Amino acid sequence: MTDEQKKTFPYIVATISLETEDDIKKTVEELISNKDSIDIVEFRADSLKNTSIENINEILEKFKAEYQLAPILFTYRSKGQGGYGDFDHETYYKLMQDIICNKKADYVDIQLDTYEDNLMNCITSSK
Repeated sequence: MTDEQKKTFPYIVATISLETEDDIKKTVEELISNKDSIDIVEFRADSLKNTSIENINEILEKFKAEYQLAPILFTYRSKGQGGYGDFDHETYYKLMQDIICNKKADYVDIQLDTYEDNLMNCITSSK
């Protein structure tokens, strides 16, 4: 999309739902074939089959190494938020703090009701 079109049209966010590392190549090919229409890629971490923090970080890093054409929006939705995630509050907080403080994504989607002082401090200091 040209800069002039972006003034007229909204930005387009392409949401990806990887289940395993094997899905990266096919997903990247699809994103590249649609590169002119995609402004941001939403990485839905809660869609992974293995949602350990270690696996989420590993898959995110491998995805980022393969795809660099658009900024990455990191999202982890719990079942209560309409997603697939089953982290307890402490694990969710640890994941989001890691992603934000270590700047592992260009954007991070956080539910407003999950803010806490320490997470907010991390968000503020990452700017």
